[in-house]
Amino acid sequence: MFGENDMSIKKQLISVTTIAGLLIVVVTSAIAVIDSVHTTRQLFAELQQLRHGADDSRVQWGKLLLEQSSYAAYSRIEQLANQKLLMKTPATSEVVMVEQ
Repeated sequence: MFGENDMSIKKQLISVTTIAGLLIVVVTSAIAVIDSVHTTRQLFAELQQLRHGADDSRVQWGKLLLEQSSYAAYSRIEQLANQKLLMKTPATSEVVMVEQ
């Protein structure tokens, strides 16, 4: 009789130990999931900021290309030549053709 009682206590102890171990595993797993979700959200927020910065850079690049093309436009060059260098388009009578 005494031996059967010991077996019952051992089974209960094993059962309690198993439940405690499983509880520790579940809590650890839950903490890992929480940490993973938190990290994912932080990385996603950083990704969104980087994408926004890339979009801003693309817009700035487009503006710079437009500005560059306006500086090289023929009308702008002619205007600067007239204003700063006092150059003008010659009249037809002033044009001299050079032959080789």
